[in-house]
Amino acid sequence: MSLELQWSDGHISKFQQDTLLSCIPCEIDTGKSDNIPLSPSPIIDYQQFITTNDPLRNSVTYQDFMKNDTVLRKLLVDIVNTGFGVVVGVNGLEETRLAHNRISHPVRTFYGDGVTVLVPDAAYQDTAYSFASLPLHTDTSYFIEPMGLQSFAILERRGGTGGLNCFSDGFLTSKNLFDESPELYDILTKTQLPFQYLEEGRFDYQSIAPTLLIHPVTGQIQQIRYNPRHITNVSWIPRNRIQLFYEAFIRFTQLLEENKFWIQLEPGTLLWMDNWRILHGRSAFTGHRSVASAYFPTSDWRSKARSVGIQCS
Repeated sequence: MSLELQWSDGHISKFQQDTLLSCIPCEIDTGKSDNIPLSPSPIIDYQQFITTNDPLRNSVTYQDFMKNDTVLRKLLVDIVNTGFGVVVGVNGLEETRLAHNRISHPVRTFYGDGVTVLVPDAAYQDTAYSFASLPLHTDTSYFIEPMGLQSFAILERRGGTGGLNCFSDGFLTSKNLFDESPELYDILTKTQLPFQYLEEGRFDYQSIAPTLLIHPVTGQIQQIRYNPRHITNVSWIPRNRIQLFYEAFIRFTQLLEENKFWIQLEPGTLLWMDNWRILHGRSAFTGHRSVASAYFPTSDWRSKARSVGIQCS
């Protein structure tokens, strides 16, 4: 026995009975979690949010960035305060690599060795390697510790249309949610979600974490983990909490969209963003487009920031 659903866009999904039965929510939760107080407000310096929706205006030049430690410190301050750092005048892949190494060495993942050049490639099941649009998300949600800093550099674009990049500040959105409903904010800090990236016979990465991770001492937002495409079975959420969780998750998604802004990255621009804070996506595109991307662990880039006298948790 199976269930067949046709969605508004014409897509048809089929579910086997065994699969549906495995997704039945667990029993009502009557345990101690009801007695845990609401998570504290995500108190940080909200004057540092990008109010212009234009991180490119705070850019530094490649030559200054490579030669001047004061400029390096400025870029790291920008990342800590706003989630973005931008270098302009970067010519090609080799200078992109050199700029990366000023902060830290990119980490090797199953996507490639350090710097990965993204072009549409059917060999990967990840939609980043396609011409399709990408909704807002954080990367590597399926890693036990998602990558901290992520970079993008447009190496080449020929012909076609589209391919704009969109971003949304997850910390700002978390505060928006808290100000609107502490209860909805709270359940996103306490509901553990399973994430997975699966390619049969090749990869099976899995993690479990809340959408909003708060610092255990300060109570401030520490990390956003958001990618609905990688969330798997949520059947362990108790029945008396599942509706509130979905209400919170949907409202958080709506607020992310309200805070979303678009920019066009041009060849020669290297953009870093804090993947624990900033969500990103893109519009669909045609033509040729190659993008150099790299990941840096949070421990590494924050170590560099502290080493030049920048305070960060």
